Amino acid sequence: MEALNLMSRTEWEEILDRFARQVRMAACLTDEGGAIILCQRERRPLCVAVRANKDARSAICSQVSDSMTQTMRSTLKPDVGICDAGLLRVAVPVIRLGFLVGQVTACGLTCAEEDVSTFLLGRMLDLPEERVQQLAGLTPLGIMDDLKVSGMRLFRELNPLDESRPAAR
Repeated sequence: MEALNLMSRTEWEEILDRFARQVRMAACLTDEGGAIILCQRERRPLCVAVRANKDARSAICSQVSDSMTQTMRSTLKPDVGICDAGLLRVAVPVIRLGFLVGQVTACGLTCAEEDVSTFLLGRMLDLPEERVQQLAGLTPLGIMDDLKVSGMRLFRELNPLDESRPAAR
């Protein structure tokens, strides 16, 4: 079973668009392994800079994607956190028959609870710290608790109550 088998691409695009508007970040549907299937909305400035740098994308985006996927597999519950760039991220599992079949993810807001390490990020991106500060300043601020509420709301929408329990192995 794959996430795209559960509903049409158009229905997924509508869900992703609504979620992206709600959380103010680009939202993506991934397969059970974390590979992106489709995304809605534009990424925020600091996120764009990280993704444009191959080494940073690998060190930050790929690692957080792997981590979120492992968390989704083990908990089958939404997860909210902060990536190594200091940006908020949320992952919501799509579950069928007790197994992870995909995720809805969103990332890219700066975090009200934690500062972006502009010096370290500048070194990683090979950008002056002032430029990273400028990009961080252009990136809207998010609140972790708000993302937890939004993630749980989407989780309930995507997963019937009996689907949230792991299957007997």
